[in-house]
Amino acid sequence: MVQLSLCDWRNYLDSDNPLASALMAKMNIAKEDRVKVKLECLRLLSGFNLSQAKLRLLSGVIDTYLRLNLNEQQSFEQEFEALLPARKEKIMELTTSWEEKGIMIGEQRGEERGIGIGRHGLLLELLSYKFKELNKEDQEIIKTLNTDDIDELAKLIFELEDYQALKDYLVSKSQTQKDGLN
Repeated sequence: MVQLSLCDWRNYLDSDNPLASALMAKMNIAKEDRVKVKLECLRLLSGFNLSQAKLRLLSGVIDTYLRLNLNEQQSFEQEFEALLPARKEKIMELTTSWEEKGIMIGEQRGEERGIGIGRHGLLLELLSYKFKELNKEDQEIIKTLNTDDIDELAKLIFELEDYQALKDYLVSKSQTQKDGLN
């Protein structure tokens, strides 16, 4: 059995094991080192050639076990800005997917509580206003669109001449999703 809280995170800075870079977040960390450790964990993780799914999983471990308070988060952002552009970009790739997922979850919870309608809801409102005959099947397809497709369709709404153009767009997106699953 290994008690991570007894391990010194500095001993793993040169590890070539991606899991070690994530588990550093659970090791013995002095309060004043928390920002540095989180940055080091993400920096190390961003250097590994792993699938996006594995990177998301490991960055999620880091985020779960090393949550920064508001002051620490501000310090983290300042230190992050001092990194080289290429390294910053790789680290941003790790965190962006989590932020997008958080936004989507927040929007869904807001919709469930009646607090807001979120991206999907807003787009449905706009499309229903423009195309009075928006049917339930098309509404369900729109609800399954990812964030990028929602943003794309929101911009296209002004270019769609008629309901058939919207249906053609939805068919193409639906087909793309099916192809991605196969």
